[in-house]
Amino acid sequence: MEFLGYVSSVLMGMVLGLIGGGGSILTVPILVYLFAQTPTLATGSSLFVVGSTAFAGAMSFIKAGTVRVKESLLFAVPSIVGVLGARKIIFPLIPQRIFLFDDVVLSKDILLMILFAALMLIASLKMLRAPGATQERGQDLNVFQLVSQGLFVGLVTGFIGAGGGFLIVPALVFVLGFRMQEAIGTSLLIIAGNSLIGFLVTMEEIEGLRWSILLPVTLLAIAGMFLGKRFQGSFSEAQLKKSFGIFVLLIGSFILADQVVRMIS
Repeated sequence: MEFLGYVSSVLMGMVLGLIGGGGSILTVPILVYLFAQTPTLATGSSLFVVGSTAFAGAMSFIKAGTVRVKESLLFAVPSIVGVLGARKIIFPLIPQRIFLFDDVVLSKDILLMILFAALMLIASLKMLRAPGATQERGQDLNVFQLVSQGLFVGLVTGFIGAGGGFLIVPALVFVLGFRMQEAIGTSLLIIAGNSLIGFLVTMEEIEGLRWSILLPVTLLAIAGMFLGKRFQGSFSEAQLKKSFGIFVLLIGSFILADQVVRMIS
């Protein structure tokens, strides 16, 4: 299964390179199902993989001059606060066994995977949404919503190890008026900051961290990302997002069903 995990890491990076986001949401399922890590360990390990891959991607956008660091601070600052709050305060407070009733057991690991599956389903629906259904730039959203979204993305990143690019990019485009390429590059930088800060702050608390898996997965994901960027113009972005959205929907549905079965069995 580990070989399949390494192959999947390359594919995850390719998705990130092809459509500028979304691939990192596969990190936790890869670590849990293909590398047999516990969800608690996988969410912590994912911060390093997601952060390093996003940082490598952001560097190429910085070289192209399409990362607007200064303007993104309104989003980034509350986002980092959210990451630290999730990893240092909320995460340690959750007991290993949350709920027990007859044969139904809700553990911390099952809760993490159910929340992650729910996030995958939300992300997939956003990817599958028709272009006409997206919000007009500057409509409805305001600065308070931008800051609150930043805080929410930070909580998501810190709690379940996902980058949250599908939330960051729309906020940068619709509220701050970024062009799409600027939003993608800036989003990658925000994700890198959130994830790597979260990982570094809590690294000593992550039990069972396996660098022998973490480093190859990260390097393969980065290689896949640059490979994906080489083929970026060869495919329709709309078709890629739709295909990946369906894939994420299927994976998220499987994880949700699997965890419900584990909870009641």
